[in-house]
Amino acid sequence: MTHSVLERRITSAGPSPRSPLAFYDAIALFDADNLVHPEFLARMNDYLEAHEDAEVIQGYLETKNPDHSWLTRMYALAYWYANRFWQLARANWGLSATLGGTGPIYGRPVLPVWVEPEKPH
Repeated sequence: MTHSVLERRITSAGPSPRSPLAFYDAIALFDADNLVHPEFLARMNDYLEAHEDAEVIQGYLETKNPDHSWLTRMYALAYWYANRFWQLARANWGLSATLGGTGPIYGRPVLPVWVEPEKPH
C-alpha cells in the first residue's frame, strides 16, 4: 500500500490544474491546519478494502485545543455531541454518516463524478 499526497495550491496565476483523480483508489480532503493521526490513511484503507461498496468515509472530527477559550470549548462540545449521539446512532441503525467539512475519504465509486467533465445538454 502506498500513499501519495497531492496538494492543490492557489497562486496569483489562479488555481493549479485538476489532479488526475482517475489514477487513485480514494482521496482524502483536509484543511491546511488539520492534524491527522499517522495511521489515519492506513485505517481508512482497511475500511475501504473491507467495505467495497463504501463511497465516502467520514473521519472523526475533533478540536485540537478545547480548553483554549469558550469558543473552542463550544466547538469541542458540538463535535463530541455530533460524534457520540448523532454519528454513532446513525451507524448503529445502519445509516450513512453526515459528512463534515474536513476529513472525508472519497472512494472510487465517487471519483468519476469529479473526473469526467459535465456533458452539455
